Order: sequence, then C-alpha cells, then structure tokens
Amino acid sequence: MQITLANQLISCDVFVLPVYKGKKPQSKALSSLSRNSNILVTEALKSPEFEGGFGETLIIQTAKDKASKILIVSLGEEKDFTNEKLRRAFATVSKKIKKAKQLCFDLNGLEAVPALEGFFLARYKFQHYLSKKIKDELKKVSLLGVSKNQKKEIEKTQKVCEEVNYV
Repeated sequence: MQITLANQLISCDVFVLPVYKGKKPQSKALSSLSRNSNILVTEALKSPEFEGGFGETLIIQTAKDKASKILIVSLGEEKDFTNEKLRRAFATVSKKIKKAKQLCFDLNGLEAVPALEGFFLARYKFQHYLSKKIKDELKKVSLLGVSKNQKKEIEKTQKVCEEVNYV
C-alpha cells in the first residue's frame, strides 16, 4: 500500500473528514469539492442524526466529485481530545471502510502517526484457517495537511503496523 502526502484533495473513493463536536471542519480540502458536496457536509453536521459524539460517523454519497463518498468522523469535544482518541477514531474509520481502493485523510492540524496506527492496526483480519483468504483492496492512502517533515515517521509507522498485522 502506498501512502502519499498531498496538498489538495485528489480523486479518491472515500474522503475522511475528522471534526470536533459542535465545530465546523477547518479543511482546505472541502474547497476542492463541489458546491453541492459542501452543502451536503454542512447539512449533515447540522442534522439530528449526527450529534458529534466521540467516534460517531456519517457517510455521505457524493455525485460526480473528487471523492465518491465523504466519511465524517467525530473526534468528540476538542477540550477532551488526545492522541489516543485520534487512534481510536481512525480505528472506527477502518471498520467503516471496507472496499475502497483509494482514501484521502484530512489530517489538518492532527498528528499523522496516531491516526495511521489506529487505522492500520484495526485493518487486521485473522485468516489463518480460512480456505479463501480475503484480499485487502486498499492501494493508496493520501494524507492532506501533513508536513513533509513527518514522512519518515509515517513510513516507519506503516512498516511497524504491517509487521504487527503480519504476525
């Protein structure tokens, strides 16, 4: 699987948008989406179905946009936020996304390493006794809003998580 750092939203199956409870997303990537998709995100955040509790998710289907789906994941209250909560939130993201080949994570202002740890470690599937192994279809993860200085840490995290999941 390839992990890339991107400055703007690229074409992907799912765009993951983390938000704090009661706050508007501070995402530059949202401006890359169509006006309709932005309206859908705004309306979804205001809807009674999405209360913004920690780990709560909401999937929005878009029409002919850079992202086929937008997955909003709540990080809970900003004052209670920790890297462990970020890890757990992205583990939830991993469980919600099953058959995507290309993902974009908007990590604007968030730590990339705990997010990736949660995401990759939650993707583990015990398949030792299965006659037909389930192949992971995910090919590429693009990280938005991440400094190039974190590239080595990200590569190390990916390698460690792949080894943990292999064992």
